[in-house]
Amino acid sequence: MNQSGVIDTEGLSQFKLNNSPIRFGHLRYSEVSNDNLVCLNDRVWLHKNAAIAYIEMINAMHRDNVSPVIIINGYRSFKRQIRTFDYYRIKKELGALKTLERVALPGYSEHHTGFAIDIRLPKKIAGGRLSHSDSYKWLKVHAYQYGFYESYKKDNIFGVIFEPWHWCFNGCAESRALFSTRSLLLKNVDPSDQVLLDIIRSNDPMSNYYEDLFEKFPKIYSALATH
Repeated sequence: MNQSGVIDTEGLSQFKLNNSPIRFGHLRYSEVSNDNLVCLNDRVWLHKNAAIAYIEMINAMHRDNVSPVIIINGYRSFKRQIRTFDYYRIKKELGALKTLERVALPGYSEHHTGFAIDIRLPKKIAGGRLSHSDSYKWLKVHAYQYGFYESYKKDNIFGVIFEPWHWCFNGCAESRALFSTRSLLLKNVDPSDQVLLDIIRSNDPMSNYYEDLFEKFPKIYSALATH
């Protein structure tokens, strides 16, 4: 966003928006309907199913005497995604390519669905790193029981940086349908196949690598074609 308050899309011009089902390792998602969102606090809205599961998970952390994690981000609109992208691209001076390793293009963020959350430790844990905390260890063991998974683990196939703060809810029929392509990729992409990794991490795999996907990876091609 520039000083006049107008959203700056020039930074995205070199990545002209298209209908590719996956770009730079991020799958395409639509914005959730407002009717399915509930407000957890002044700045965080979540899909109602994810909100219920999150509250249940936090209660379980309390029962296990583990510091409960706090949500700092939930649903994010396309416009807010642009602002987030430009925050890292311009203010953090990462440039577009480095930003793409941590922020999806608008239309390609799990946050659009209302099922994704970004979390932090309570402020009382001064200087604590989430990935080294007991809270994170607890989530690694128990979060799946409440439908949450860690989207971007270390050395993930999507080429996104390690994000211990980013989790997503996959515990209802709607979310499982939305994230079915992601689940298929995790099961069928060989982490040692650098050729395939480079394809799914590229700008427009379905256009630029159509023949490779269709001939060599038909299951992945079919999943992306119907995503």
